[in-house]
Order: sequence, then structure tokens, then C-alpha cells
Amino acid sequence: MRLALKLSATLIAAVTAFGLAQPAAAATSAVPAGWQLVKGSDVRVAAQYLYSAASGRYVSAELDYPGGNNGLLRARSTVADAWEQFTFAYDAAAGKWSIKSIANDRYVSAELDYSGGYRGVLRARATAVDLWEQFDLFYSADEERYALRAANGSFVSAELQYTGGYTNVLRARAGAIDAWEKFIIG
Repeated sequence: MRLALKLSATLIAAVTAFGLAQPAAAATSAVPAGWQLVKGSDVRVAAQYLYSAASGRYVSAELDYPGGNNGLLRARSTVADAWEQFTFAYDAAAGKWSIKSIANDRYVSAELDYSGGYRGVLRARATAVDLWEQFDLFYSADEERYALRAANGSFVSAELQYTGGYTNVLRARAGAIDAWEKFIIG
């Protein structure tokens, strides 16, 4: 059975009360006190936006970028339109979340084979969920913020120091949750 739900502070409490989600103690490595690992039981969250608290922008899948940059995720939009809509789905067997772009019907991947400053960039480019398309989702009730951790064990950051077409690109590279790793899902 699939349930359409909206992630929020009250949802986490309500879903937990009904036994659909079980927030667990977060792994002790690089997860600050006050954050919970969000788990669900066959929960699907449709047509959501991801908003970077640090940049003050919605995350977009850049569908007009060519080649290896197509589908690049950037926190750059002031409105949540078609390119800023995502589906979040929980796989109970894997204990992980996948994120799918509504605009191009592709799963978000952390590009772990890229090198240098582009290693771990997020792109909506996969047709199926594999290791690079699986994320841990964390929530802080005190801050009302979410954080994502990719398969490489790194938290997803909005890279505010990048310029040009890479301004605010999302990248799995942080060892801890700080300002650039906090998001709102709505």
C-alpha cells in the first residue's frame, strides 16, 4: 500500500504515531545531536520541493544542461515550478530513500565517479535505483530542517562558493551537517 504524504515536522510526529515511520537514533558518525534518521514503511511522498536553507533557493534539475551536466541539481530558483518538483520514496528493504525528478522522470544520483570539485554532484539522470541513487534522510525537529547523506557517507551540500553554471550545485561531500547541508522539504 502506498500513501501520499507531505514531509513536515508534524508529519514525522503523526506518521510515527501511526507506526508508518520509525525515526531511529542517527548513526553516531557525523550526525549532530537533535537529528533523527527518518525511516518509513512503504511511504511515498509525491511532488515535493527541496529548498536550500543556506541559499534561500529551491533546488532545480537543470534539464537544459548538455552531456554529463544534464539533470544537475542546483539550489537556484526563486519559485518551485516544474523543474523543482521531486518524488521521495522509501525502500524498506534497503532502509534508504530515493529521489526522482518529476520534470524528467529520472532518479537523482550522487556522481561518485566524478573527480575533484565535481565528485559527488547530484544529477537527475538514472532510470533505476542503485547504490548511487540511495540516500539517508535526517530530520531536526528543533530546526525544522532535513539533511541527506549519500552512498559515500557524505552529506549533501549546496555549494554556495561555486560560480557560473555551478552556483549552488548540490554535492555529497560534507562530513557533518552544517548550514550548507540543511534543507526544507515541502
